[in-house]
Amino acid sequence: MPIPSTSGRCVVHTLDSFPDLAGLHQANPRRYPHLLESVAHGTPQARYDILFAFPGNTLSLDACGRLHWPEGALTGDFLTALDQVWRDASQAGAPQADGAVPFTGGWLLYLGYELAHTIEPASALAPPAGDMPLAFATRFPATIIRDHAHQRPLGGIPISAAPE
Repeated sequence: MPIPSTSGRCVVHTLDSFPDLAGLHQANPRRYPHLLESVAHGTPQARYDILFAFPGNTLSLDACGRLHWPEGALTGDFLTALDQVWRDASQAGAPQADGAVPFTGGWLLYLGYELAHTIEPASALAPPAGDMPLAFATRFPATIIRDHAHQRPLGGIPISAAPE
């Protein structure tokens, strides 16, 4: 049963059963690449588990300090570039719901500790090891959410991605 959206741009469905979020992530990590799952329960901070679905474009800063964005060249540092791609995406209209769920589409960010050097160049941080990015931001149009407070699983997708 959809939970109505005040903006009319997002559909939230209460699912019939609790899916195994970790199992979905493990079975198809390209479709479901990130899972935020709380092992604590009973607090407001641990209310939701969120499985991010159908990743879109990713802005990344590699270990050598190079920006990567599939829609063309960007200038400046990672945070400046993120601000620009976020503004561009916001102008296109982000899906919104009435607050019944914590996420109805948007960005998942990873900011590595070493990114602090771009904000405070005088900091004495060791250079990053390996090929892990210093930072990335991936756009996600959909999620599967487990609401521990109301014992219900939810799926949120924008109207543009919803099946007819």
